[in-house]
Amino acid sequence: MAYVSVNFFLNIILLIVFLPLIVLIISIKKFILVRFGEIETRAVGHYGLPIEIYLSELEQGYHKTTTPTYDIWIRNKNVANKLILKKWKEYLNIYPPVFKVIWIFFRNFEFGKEFLIPYRHWRDYSEKWPNVGHQMRDINNVLPKTKCHFKFSKDEKLSSENFLKKNNINNKIVIFFARDSKYRESKISSKINEAEIRNCSIETYKKTIFNMLTKYNCIRMGSDPESKLKIEHKNFLDYSFCESKSELNDLYILSKCHFIVSSGSGFDQLGIMFRRPVVLVNAVENEYRYNPLYNSSIKLFIPKKIFSEDKNRLLTFKEIFDIGAYNLNATSKYIKQNLKVIDNTPDEINDVVEEMEKRLIGNWVDTESEIDLQNRYWEINKLPNMPTFECKIGAKFLKNNLDLLT
Repeated sequence: MAYVSVNFFLNIILLIVFLPLIVLIISIKKFILVRFGEIETRAVGHYGLPIEIYLSELEQGYHKTTTPTYDIWIRNKNVANKLILKKWKEYLNIYPPVFKVIWIFFRNFEFGKEFLIPYRHWRDYSEKWPNVGHQMRDINNVLPKTKCHFKFSKDEKLSSENFLKKNNINNKIVIFFARDSKYRESKISSKINEAEIRNCSIETYKKTIFNMLTKYNCIRMGSDPESKLKIEHKNFLDYSFCESKSELNDLYILSKCHFIVSSGSGFDQLGIMFRRPVVLVNAVENEYRYNPLYNSSIKLFIPKKIFSEDKNRLLTFKEIFDIGAYNLNATSKYIKQNLKVIDNTPDEINDVVEEMEKRLIGNWVDTESEIDLQNRYWEINKLPNMPTFECKIGAKFLKNNLDLLT
């Protein structure tokens, strides 16, 4: 409480200091429009893919103005990946956090909206359809029409290629990521971890990893996970515990991979930034309900099942859909409704990853029954004015859970 009070008074002082500048900005708007926006450097998922989508929108002719503009992006105090910030500085005017009070000022007044960068900040959106189009979702489908704006220098490429060579990574790469209970553990102040529903065990990926190791280099990635994955194989690397782990190598490996197997996080959004294919496993509502509709890199997904303690059974897809993603995006909301998430089994994960691999190499043909099951699923999960999309729910997952389609 004391911290909030101190922070509030500091902002008031800063606002008084910046008031002459705010008046000047308003007075010169007919000649040059100075606009403000927040670049959320505190988390890679909030400023990797979202900025890439924004830059791609600019390239495709979105957000044009008749008045000359000067855009000021204000970073957070914390920077999750300094290399990403360095690369975005090549495109954006990025200022220190002290200027954030100006952005907050303009956000709080109707007249101030024209002084905001047309960036779809997540605070202005929700998980309730149709107000779901925040900047990390490619609502204008610009990513397939543009190349990635994040460019590695010659020296950066050489450094990371040497890392791959040193670790005997010579084949195509498949990345595995599982968000576990240690993720952001130190940042949780409440008794309930509201993101706990998104966690799962990397151990359930083992069968799939062994399967893929016969053809690919498999790399487990993630920042500071709970435990090392004990797999002894020349084609496997637990990069999460690698001494040579670096911000550069994090990004370079993502950019070079064949595809990504992820449980949903800012991590796989970096993969989407590089236009790498993603298969979501152990996906929860706030990951699979809308993201695949707008980000074409997400090719396949299988959701966690939801068990109702009141009904003493699994909920059907229709029952889950009727509850709404906005009512299923936090652990406390599950507890309140006496619901539990059921993680995907090793077999379910293996099946959908095998499907992903076959689809990418052109060795998968949908049967009529599989097409029919997909249609039945999306008819249940249909939203008004839903965009055209590529993503599918795992074929075997549907076949093995026909009772959830009722």
